[in-house]
Amino acid sequence: MQVIVNVLGALGGFLILYTTTFSDYKSKIEVAAKHDTIATDLNLIFKRIRNTEANYADGLLSNEQLCDALYRLAEEYNSKCVNAPLTTDGDFQKARDNFKNGFTATYTEQELNS
Repeated sequence: MQVIVNVLGALGGFLILYTTTFSDYKSKIEVAAKHDTIATDLNLIFKRIRNTEANYADGLLSNEQLCDALYRLAEEYNSKCVNAPLTTDGDFQKARDNFKNGFTATYTEQELNS
């Protein structure tokens, strides 16, 4: 009887370890995917800002139209930033560096499992 209890206890401990390890991995993958989506959206907003500025420089937009367009884009940008998941400083710096270069962060298996 005692052997059965010990085996069940060990099996339970293994299952808890297994679940904890893979649930953490899955949550990191989900956060990375959310960051990737937000970074893509922010890149598109910046592209629309540049297009709006080009339209203004070409005389296709009035001052009022430029203000309205930039106000809407600023609201959209702020909305995306507010909805971004929290991250560690290291992840933030990596994403920031990659964003400056025009692409989103990629994570190695080691970073996802740490």
